[in-house]
Amino acid sequence: MKYFTRDLVLILCLISLIFGGVHIVRKSLLQTGQKYTPLVTVGTDIHTVDEVFYAQRIQKAASGVWLVGDRHFYEHRNDAFIYPTFTPFIFGLVTRVLGNIEYLFILADFVFPPLTFLLLYLLLFSVTRNRIISFTGAITSLMYDIFQLFLAVLIRFD
Repeated sequence: MKYFTRDLVLILCLISLIFGGVHIVRKSLLQTGQKYTPLVTVGTDIHTVDEVFYAQRIQKAASGVWLVGDRHFYEHRNDAFIYPTFTPFIFGLVTRVLGNIEYLFILADFVFPPLTFLLLYLLLFSVTRNRIISFTGAITSLMYDIFQLFLAVLIRFD
C-alpha cells in the first residue's frame, strides 16, 4: 500500500497553514509601526511558559555557549547544566542560520505540527491498515489542545 497519497500531502499542507498561519494573521492585524513577535512575554499561560523557557536556552546556544546552564537565576548561570543539551544545540544552529530566534519559532509552527501528524498517522496506519482510523486518531491527538481551548471558551465559569 502507498503510504503517501495526494490527500495526505494536502492534509499536511493544511495543518501547516492552520498552525503556522496564525503568525501571518497576527502580523497582518498589527497597526502600523508595531513589531510582531511570536514569543509571548506578557500574560503568559501554561502553553507559553515553555516557549519563553526554551527561547532563553536556544538564544544562549545560538550565541555560542553550547552547554547551557540555568538561565532563570543570574547567580546560577555558571552552574553545571542539568537540562538536555542536544535540542538547544540543534535549534541554536538553526537560529544562527535564520538570523533570529523569532523566525525559528515561526518556522517550527509550520514544520512540527504536520510532522507530528505524519508520524502519528504512519504509526496508526501500521497498526490498523485503515486510513480513516489513522487520520482520525492522528488529527484528534494533534488538535487536542485546540479542542480543549475551544471547550474552555464555550463552557465559561463566571
